[in-house]
Parts: sequence; C-alpha cells; structure tokens
Amino acid sequence: MNLVEVKGKTVEEAVDRALKKLGLTKKDVEVEIVSTGKAGFLGLGSEDAVVRVTAKEGATPRKRRNDNYNKKRSPVNQNNHFSNIKLPIKIEGQPSNLPESVTEDFEDKIDLAGKTIRDILNYLGFPDTSIKSSIPENEEEGLGRIESSFNIKPNTRDYKKELGILIGKSGYTIRSFQTIVNAIVSQKSKENTYFNIDIDSYKIRKTEALSEMALDIADEIRMTKETVILEPMPPAERRIIHLTIEKEEGVASKSSGRGPERKVEIYYNESN
Repeated sequence: MNLVEVKGKTVEEAVDRALKKLGLTKKDVEVEIVSTGKAGFLGLGSEDAVVRVTAKEGATPRKRRNDNYNKKRSPVNQNNHFSNIKLPIKIEGQPSNLPESVTEDFEDKIDLAGKTIRDILNYLGFPDTSIKSSIPENEEEGLGRIESSFNIKPNTRDYKKELGILIGKSGYTIRSFQTIVNAIVSQKSKENTYFNIDIDSYKIRKTEALSEMALDIADEIRMTKETVILEPMPPAERRIIHLTIEKEEGVASKSSGRGPERKVEIYYNESN
C-alpha cells in the first residue's frame, strides 16, 4: 500500500493517521491536502480535513511489534489491590439498608423502572433527589416508542451541580444509566421495554438547542443550496434533527455512516 487518503479533524491529525496506516515517517512521504476541512457552527456542521499521502520510492515501513495474544496467560496475581474491594462499594451519601438485588415488589414495568432508578441513585450517593414520570403524548416525546419518561430532579441547590456527573460529557453517562435501567426492566419483565431517563431536564434543553440549530441550518441552506453534514450523533439526537427538518420547506435530511460515526446530512430539496 503506497497511497492512502485519510480524514481527520485537522490536516495534522489526518496526516498522523495516514502515517500510522503506512508505517512511515513524515520524511518518507509526500502529502497532498485535498481539503482543509471546516469548523462549522459550535462544532456542528463541520467537515473533516482530507489528505492524500503517498510513500516515496524506496521508503520502508516500520516493523510492527508482534505480540502473541494467543499464548497462555499466567493466572491473575491474587495479591493485586483490586482483590481487597468488597461489594457493595460504600459511597458518601448512601442511605443505610441498601437493597442487595432488584426489587420484586412492583405493580408494573413503569413502577419497576422508577424503583430501579431510585435504587441506583441511592447506591451512587444521590438519595436527595425526586423522580417524576410522564407518558409521551406525541411523536416528539416518543409516543409509540417509549413506555415512559423519567426526570430526575435535585431536591437542593447543592445537588444540582453534583448531578452533572450523571449526565457526563455530551450526555454519555446518562445514556449508559438509561441502558442499564432498560436492561434490568426488560430482563425482569421478559419484554423489550424502553424508558427515557433525563436529569434536571438536560435532554429537554438539548432538544430545544438541536431544534433551533436545525432551523438555522435550514435557513442557511435555502439561501446557499449547499449540503451541511453534522457531527456524529446518537440516534435520539439525530431523530430530533430529522423531525425538525421534516416540517421545513425546501430542505430535507438523511442519515449516513455506520455505528458511532452515523451523522445527519441536511440538503436543499426544492420539491419538498
């Protein structure tokens, strides 16, 4: 392989990726910048930089380390510090008498989900919180897809900032929290279920911000007729963009890419 075309957030990052693929250093290659990329608006609607890197004649790739991952592993050292950990782990703020297993005392799946959320919050040291559930009333709220939505609220101002740790960067932690609860309820009820979990209305604010951004982009596309490709998003956030664009004239949207790299493309559509 003497030539590769690689993307990156910056030209430098794209070049580094290309060098790793080729197993060469910068002095062994010739670099052609196909695109310098575009920063986008608040990181959204950006475009990656693209470079085409060609190995110079006579350049020799570096040898890769040949680790034998199939050889038999020695037993784990029983004296390592992890062996001293005892479950359940004690966390500051935990109430006493924590349950040792998922509750068996529930009326229905929504009740089970609510009690599971409460138990997890208690284990994590967030007992001073309230949980409010609501049934979706329209498509935007998840009618037909979501059993119920739960919003976790702090009972004191001090908790408001601390709860941010359960949201995580770009909402990653809250999605993991939601996955755990859905898995527990689905296993316990022996039915596939989906509950939405929000913390201090974070997702509501995120939905409003994404909708506003989609409307701004739609206005821009109607003038420029140029396609805008957004940064990769989780399915729920892509859906917000699609639902917003669906109601707008002169523009349309579609998803492209795979897995965590799946993103939304918004483009001019005169027939819409």
